[in-house]
Amino acid sequence: PAEIPGIEQMVGLLINTVPVRVRLDPSQSLTELMARVQEEQSRLSDHQYLGLSDIQRAAGQGELFDTLYVFENYPSNADSIYDRTDLSITSADEYGIPHYPLGLCLLPGKKMRLRLGHDTDLFDVDTARQMLDRLCRLAEAMVADPAQRVAVVDVLVAGERERLLGEFN
Repeated sequence: PAEIPGIEQMVGLLINTVPVRVRLDPSQSLTELMARVQEEQSRLSDHQYLGLSDIQRAAGQGELFDTLYVFENYPSNADSIYDRTDLSITSADEYGIPHYPLGLCLLPGKKMRLRLGHDTDLFDVDTARQMLDRLCRLAEAMVADPAQRVAVVDVLVAGERERLLGEFN
């Protein structure tokens, strides 16, 4: 936006990492939760140009989060306007290593692809896989019944409920 001090001097791809805090209300439906999160984030859009270090400094705390979620929105179909010129995007992929212990990328296409990067000093492959499996269960639950209440969504993978209720209890 033109209101940003010094915007006329800025050049480059303006991608920013913006922390998102989501409060769960067990009585809300998944649809209500998603609508609320979208509305809350929309109210913050005027401030999304702030750098992460500025946000952390303003919050008066150290590290605020340790997980990164990325949604890459590249044209992915043959009817894209980019395919109607001499210049076209033939492939879009991300090879960078996130600076966080966990980094989730959602890549759109005919089928959405999920990629979870992780710091192998903190998470082994099995733990990362279980996290991704839980996320897939959540996505499946949202598609199957978006009106269900947050409290009833079961994201545990096979055997976890028994371990939590038996072994850890």
